[in-house]
Amino acid sequence: MNRLEQVIDAVRQGQTKRAPIERIVDVVTSYFVPLVTGLAIITWIVWLSLGLSGALAAENLANSVGGWRTSYSYFRHIAR
Repeated sequence: MNRLEQVIDAVRQGQTKRAPIERIVDVVTSYFVPLVTGLAIITWIVWLSLGLSGALAAENLANSVGGWRTSYSYFRHIAR
């Protein structure tokens, strides 16, 4: 086997094998990302339902920047 073939084999082998830390990160990410996304969606739904039901204090609803009304408007815009 000449030198070029050895280099090509080494590159192929390096591309096909995964490092142990890469496997660990993939496993952690496969649980972490859906968990955080799910928590964010649940939090948004809870705050939206509190805002729509009238359970939030009036000073929270009067906030013109952000707040549940902005979130609700954004959701309606996306849902169209």
